Amino acid sequence: KLFTAGEVLKLASEGRVKLDEPIQKVLPEFSVHNRFENTKAITLRSLLANHSGLPAFLIKGAMADQTQSLSSFVSDFKDDYLTAPPQTLYKYSYVDYDFLGRVVEVKRKANFAQTMKKDWLKPLGMDSSTFTRTPEAKARMAKGYLRGQETPWFNLRDVPATGLVSSANDMAKFLSFILGAP
Repeated sequence: KLFTAGEVLKLASEGRVKLDEPIQKVLPEFSVHNRFENTKAITLRSLLANHSGLPAFLIKGAMADQTQSLSSFVSDFKDDYLTAPPQTLYKYSYVDYDFLGRVVEVKRKANFAQTMKKDWLKPLGMDSSTFTRTPEAKARMAKGYLRGQETPWFNLRDVPATGLVSSANDMAKFLSFILGAP
């Protein structure tokens, strides 16, 4: 989430997005059913703060051999409902960051993982990190187990919220950057 938030704030500093505009200004295909009266807009700021009022998680399309794209995720959301009025309730959310990932794709005119590699991983020298689930990344990851059996590798739609595969050394580079340490 830190990388996604950083990229959205970078877009804002470049004047490419405004944090307090309704999400529909950036993603006109977005719509959601609203059962609440007199609500505030869902903005990039409310998404960043997990105050959107959207469901926190959406299982459909999240884990599969071929996961749902962020574009179709946004379009498909038209059948869902707000769970709270926007800007009123904190709820930890993958969904909010999936929307922010789609904003990154739209504004950068590139795939989320490619953008993050170009704007964050390469400049920080994070050569052992990726947002793309590749065989090389799989080979370097610790294996998961459930009841003594290795769990299968799966793809994940929620890459903007949870998709970074990294090493401890690379994360140290990122933390040094964030903390302004040499």
